[in-house]
Amino acid sequence: AEQYFDSNKARQCEATVYARTQGSGTWWWLRSPGYNSYFAAIVNFGVISGGGSRVRYGNGVRPALWINIG
Repeated sequence: AEQYFDSNKARQCEATVYARTQGSGTWWWLRSPGYNSYFAAIVNFGVISGGGSRVRYGNGVRPALWINIG
């Protein structure tokens, strides 16, 4: 996340209306592990938290992928 977003502001996201009605917030998981095997690192208000959050708790997903349109 630090490599592809140049600031905390760039890492911030806003849930869609539908996602909010389903209980999603504005933080998102990284695929990096947190401080133990039950946690994954997260981005909350654009700030990366290496400690993370329990992966059993639901929240939004912010997909990351490369698309070659050339």
